Amino acid sequence: VKSWINGIPNISRLKELKIEDLLSRGLIKIDNKLNNRHYNGKSILVSGAAGSIGSEVVRQIIKFKPSQIILIDNAETPMFNIKQELEQDMLSSNIEAFYYIDSVTDKLALNKIFSTHKINIVFHAAAYKHVPILQNQARIAVANNVLGTESIARISSEHGVGNFVLISYM
Repeated sequence: VKSWINGIPNISRLKELKIEDLLSRGLIKIDNKLNNRHYNGKSILVSGAAGSIGSEVVRQIIKFKPSQIILIDNAETPMFNIKQELEQDMLSSNIEAFYYIDSVTDKLALNKIFSTHKINIVFHAAAYKHVPILQNQARIAVANNVLGTESIARISSEHGVGNFVLISYM
């Protein structure tokens, strides 16, 4: 654009864009063999599992056939929707799925879930992410994003979880 003269582009100088051209970082190479070794047969918990990010994490993880996947979210309708979407994939892959309508701020609920399942890996995606709305809701944002993250991280450690992946914080 900087080289346009009088606002008219020189068509011969245009080039095809690749997605990498738009990134401010290098391309990430995904090692699916390594991921398969890491996730196959494991018990994996995803918090915020019915949200836009968490549900995509779940969709990607089930490709590696964990033994079980535990989904936690505080929103009932989105949890119902993801359950309906994944039901056939879970059955055909012999993956046990457990759906919990709970909050990461509820330590009693988290302790019960962690005591019920021997969880190997946690993907923590439960966070309120829409900052313009949260600016006027600081108390609930801090409770969920800060205290909820602290709770699930501490309980993961107490229950011997091997890997804790923090997906988003705010």
